[in-house]
Amino acid sequence: MSKVDFEIIRQKVRRGEYKISIHASKRLRNRKISLVELEQVLISGEIIERDFHAKPYPKCIFLGYIEPKGEALHVVCSISPDATVVTAYFPDEDRWAQDKIRKK
Repeated sequence: MSKVDFEIIRQKVRRGEYKISIHASKRLRNRKISLVELEQVLISGEIIERDFHAKPYPKCIFLGYIEPKGEALHVVCSISPDATVVTAYFPDEDRWAQDKIRKK
């Protein structure tokens, strides 16, 4: 997984050529996360974690801050031909330090 892979995800999102898993769709609805917020994080967010060994495709976690509150949002996306959103959530301070460092 290289920087190019992440740019491909960003390009696909800009063009609306990405997918959202059924699981992610449910989570977005339950957590009241809009598609605009999701796309904002995927396009301009920071990649804070990469999992090269995830199956069936490698995945990464994007961190972004959504307006107007500046609330942190994590979006997990697979590095697949479809650039599929796996899930999205607001990081829990018990599990994440400064919204981007996973606590042990």
